[in-house]
Amino acid sequence: MSGGKITGQSKGFTFIEVLAAMSILMIVLLPITTILFQTKRFNMENERKLKARQLAQAKIEEIKAMDWQKFKGDFLLEPSYATSEEPASFGSEYRDEKYLADNDINPRNDFTYRVRLWPTEYSYLYTVQVTVYYQEAGKEKWQTLYTEKLRR
Repeated sequence: MSGGKITGQSKGFTFIEVLAAMSILMIVLLPITTILFQTKRFNMENERKLKARQLAQAKIEEIKAMDWQKFKGDFLLEPSYATSEEPASFGSEYRDEKYLADNDINPRNDFTYRVRLWPTEYSYLYTVQVTVYYQEAGKEKWQTLYTEKLRR
């Protein structure tokens, strides 16, 4: 027995060693967490953009599938609908809690669309523009697609 004498062998960490380990850990973890948050935001933005593009494509396919009489009745005889400044909604109104916050400008509906038409030099052909609008972080964004509608 040594009678309680300290022999010089320490069984714990010194404060300096703990502080150095924490500093190294923070230097490594801080950039990783920043990258993870930026990646999540980037993925959400791209998901929204893709959803808007899919909705625009679906509306274009719906217009392309219309027979001429329905197209003429829905768009050409009601030009105010086609050139309206107020976008129309997709389906019933809903609130997408994943992306919209209480302070967003347009909380009643996430995706809206506007259809615009231009006659071409040919009387049987129209250029159709479908623009889908959506909110992201309080800012309005949009995706626009074009097609041509042929009288057949």
